[in-house]
Order: sequence, then structure tokens, then C-alpha cells
Amino acid sequence: MNTFKTEVKDLYETISIALRHVRPDSELDRVLKQWEGHRFTVKSGGKWLLGGFIDYFQQALDIMCAVDPSIDPRLPRQSCDPRSIADFFRIPLHELVRPDPKGAPGRKPTMGDVADFAEERRNKRISWTDILAEWRKKHPGDGRKITLNKMQEAFYRKYRRRGKAVRGPLQH
Repeated sequence: MNTFKTEVKDLYETISIALRHVRPDSELDRVLKQWEGHRFTVKSGGKWLLGGFIDYFQQALDIMCAVDPSIDPRLPRQSCDPRSIADFFRIPLHELVRPDPKGAPGRKPTMGDVADFAEERRNKRISWTDILAEWRKKHPGDGRKITLNKMQEAFYRKYRRRGKAVRGPLQH
């Protein structure tokens, strides 16, 4: 048997033993609790989901690192590569769905109105706290629970795209 296969077999045996004898408050115990109840959704609505496979690999790596801290904690590039995953699981590449990139507040239609509201008032040099108070007064039943931070984030992402949210009047 070649060395690589021996090392993999040894690691597998070490992990198996560790999983049978988890010490409370150990790193392995922490990792197992972190992943407890996580559902790996690799297929939904007839589509293979890339994110589910990546989660599966991440859990396996987290467990390996908890058992052997010398293992590099970064996922190997092929663990996130759609072609590698499709080849490994023998799924046609065109059936593997990539997740939509997460939208940022202000770019989502659900926060765009908040950004527009803030932008109109910031142009009038109204303070952030006054803008938030006015928003809450005009939209008392808004279920999004708009906070000052969410409002500023939506505004800067939609209108400034960079910069740090500051309280008080606009800075020139």
C-alpha cells in the first residue's frame, strides 16, 4: 500500500476513534455542537446545489482539524470548484446550481426604499438619527426592524459604494 493511502487510512481510524470517545469541552466537541442539526441540502427541486456540497466538505474538514490540528484549516480549492464537485459525485456540470451571490443591503429591492428615503434627507443635511426617527414615524408597521446601522449600510451601498457611515450632518 502506498504512503498516501496509509496516511488517509490512519487519519480515518484516528477520526473514528475520536468520534466514539468525544471529550466534553474539547475542540471536537465544540465542532460537533457547531454542526449539530445542520442539514446538508445538496438537491432541491431536482437541482443539485453547490453550497450543500461545500458545507459537507467544510464539516469534514472542521472535524479533521479538531482531531489533528496540523491539518490546514482552509478548504482546498477543488472543494469549492463546481467542475471538481460534479466530477467527484458524477453529476453533469450543467445540473449543478451555483448559489446566487448574496445581495448587499441597498441593492435588494427590500432595502432600496430605505436607501432612497435616507438619500433624499441626507441631501437636505438631516442627521441620521432624525432620518431614522422620521422613517419609523412614517412606517410604524414596517416588519424589517430598520436600525440606524441597517439604514446607513443600505444608503452607503446604494449611493456611495464606499465610505464609512458617520453620524450627524454630511461631511464634505
